[in-house]
Amino acid sequence: MNKSKPKISVIITAHNYGRYLSECLDSVLKQTIDSCEIIVVDDGSTDNTDEILKKYEEHIDKIIKLNGSGVAVASNEGIRNSSGEYVIRLDADDYFVENILQILLHNIEHNDGLGMVYPDYYVVNEEGDILECRRYGKPKEEEKLLERTPLGSCALFRRSCYDEIGGYDCDLRFEEDYDFWLKFIKRFKIKNIDIPLFYYRRHGNNKSDKFYKRRQGRRYVKKRFVESVTDKKPKVAAIIPVRYSDNDIDSYNLSLLNDKPVFYYAIEAAKKCDKIDEIIVSTNSEEVQALSKSYGVEAPFIRPKEISKRSQIITPVLKHALDFLHARGDDVDIVVQISALHPFIDSEQIEEAIYTMFLHECDSVISVIENNKYHWYPSINGISPVLDRIRFVKEEKDMLLEENGALHVFKRDNITSGANIFGKTVSFILMSIIESIVIDSEYKLWLASESMKVIDKYREL
Repeated sequence: MNKSKPKISVIITAHNYGRYLSECLDSVLKQTIDSCEIIVVDDGSTDNTDEILKKYEEHIDKIIKLNGSGVAVASNEGIRNSSGEYVIRLDADDYFVENILQILLHNIEHNDGLGMVYPDYYVVNEEGDILECRRYGKPKEEEKLLERTPLGSCALFRRSCYDEIGGYDCDLRFEEDYDFWLKFIKRFKIKNIDIPLFYYRRHGNNKSDKFYKRRQGRRYVKKRFVESVTDKKPKVAAIIPVRYSDNDIDSYNLSLLNDKPVFYYAIEAAKKCDKIDEIIVSTNSEEVQALSKSYGVEAPFIRPKEISKRSQIITPVLKHALDFLHARGDDVDIVVQISALHPFIDSEQIEEAIYTMFLHECDSVISVIENNKYHWYPSINGISPVLDRIRFVKEEKDMLLEENGALHVFKRDNITSGANIFGKTVSFILMSIIESIVIDSEYKLWLASESMKVIDKYREL
């Protein structure tokens, strides 16, 4: 590439991706601009990475050897040795569209207020066949509420911004990109380029596919970030609505799951969360009330019949519990509604939801699962796609989130004001399919029983 002072530094991080490295490097060399340098950080590879690098050494400006230090260290080391005004990271198993640098550079250079631009992308398999096109959507003022970040690679940012926030946190082995993203958007503006401009390769060794490790890392990052910027300690109440009826799905609240009634698991999750100050079980059942007390939590009233119908919306139920707390002088700031029929809720998910509310300064937080299937609705034309967009590749999908009903976090005023309980701004926490099991049938009860045998091992993946 151009050996004069480069405009862009391309930092390629590699760890045992020799089989993909040639395609990665070729995609940089084919770029439609010359003003860039290539720096490769080989982070302890034991495959044929070194052999591939020797074939390209006349095109690579610097090769840095590390000892398996992790992505954060490798990225920082590559950027520290770079000289470009702008930086873009590229993982060695991914590759560029040939004009990505030209398009991203044009957008950031024509807007002095931008610190970062990032594109949409294609997902490909090991052979490079396109599986889908992933879109972030047009940037909005509430961009900060997105609970996802651009993939760590292929976002172009100003080196000066990187220096100001101090780079990647080398102590993080997972979600170092999320930590970087939070620090970045706190200080600088960003922009999505609504065009797929790189190929993200999906294979068995992707770190980004390790759902529970990533979520654990993200939870830690949220907690640390929130505690570093605020000393607020809001009072939090967990309200667990447990309606019982012997002729509908609410009968499953008292069904036994590993010798405990299903609603027991919601109580245990709330008790283990140290962010919760009050726990109230709101029930219409004296049996549930007695059991709740035996499990060490309050069930201080029998819920009135007028708010105990199967079709009852949740707002009056929560307000009734808040009125009880207010009457005895226990006003709270935040309400966590925990579903009694979701036995795989845990204290860490509750904690993450609370931190998410503070992190994004939003009015409510809901638990969701990612659902990228195509959805249709009845229309005058028969059925029409939910997202009205022409597919220009076989598997183009926008990110869709499906509420799973397990957790809701609300500001108290959302509930007591009588307005929209969700407020104006809503964020989310992501749960897995197995954690989203709701006990509403005998099959789901059996499925939960079997899942409990493997859930701890599953969360270690």
